[in-house]
Amino acid sequence: MPNSRGRKVLLRLSQIFYEVVPSQYKTYCAFTSRISLSVLQRFGHAAQVIPCQLSLAVPHQVFIFGFIDPPPGEQWNGHAVCTSDGYLFDAALAHCKKFVEGVPESLATPLAPAFATAIARVTLDQRTNLALWWLPPPTGYDTRLPDEPAGLIDHFSEQLFQRLSSV
Repeated sequence: MPNSRGRKVLLRLSQIFYEVVPSQYKTYCAFTSRISLSVLQRFGHAAQVIPCQLSLAVPHQVFIFGFIDPPPGEQWNGHAVCTSDGYLFDAALAHCKKFVEGVPESLATPLAPAFATAIARVTLDQRTNLALWWLPPPTGYDTRLPDEPAGLIDHFSEQLFQRLSSV
């Protein structure tokens, strides 16, 4: 059963993330996930960054982000999220906003049960069946996360930690 303190940190983080982190990083999933990991660890929560594939389901169409063929140019061909305390946190949903309104900039949602094929799933709009699915990476892809600037990760995670601690 998830610890309510950890869940509260993740839910609050989803509300304030881009009040601290500049919006230019909204599509940098490995970077934002590592910031989130650092914040959670500063609060004493076990957390991890995991590679995954993000699926945006809209009526009559599905968009896939990460681990696609052909790869998206020079950028990393994957998606990454931070997980902790039975929850997934994703602060890089900006790609989805290019295709449909109603997708938040970041969100925290419960992980799916261990026996499920998905990592997590959330329905954003019941009426239109707008949903996000986080799936394990397909086999055969390099799932190693790209290197990210440690100094910037430390800087933003400290600012977020201070902001969350003052509430």
